[in-house]
Amino acid sequence: MAWVTEAEVREVAPELDAALTLTPFITTAESVITAHCSGLTITQRAVVDRWLSAHFAFIATGRAANEKADVVGQGYQYKVGLYLENTMYGQQAMLLDTTGGLAALNARMKKGLAKSSVEWLGESVD
Repeated sequence: MAWVTEAEVREVAPELDAALTLTPFITTAESVITAHCSGLTITQRAVVDRWLSAHFAFIATGRAANEKADVVGQGYQYKVGLYLENTMYGQQAMLLDTTGGLAALNARMKKGLAKSSVEWLGESVD
């Protein structure tokens, strides 16, 4: 059961490429939330899912830290780190997770005590 739609993820991250399919990132976010955020209501899960899905999408596609065209430019002011702190979306997901599960996961990853993995459940195409 999906907690959010692609359109809802794009509401928090409108700069995502419109051609990018977000389903894999939503599925990944929901898997992480299920594993590490027990105690959230469905509504809370959906809110965290939007931000965590955007985090995974930006990890996969990258995001410019500064953009400039001739003399016109734009910069973004926020601090990033590694793991869930790598994007402002991951930071926001940790903030919105009232169980502290994502922050605890991030702390364990920093210490090298947790590893993330993704299991492919699709069919192999030869």
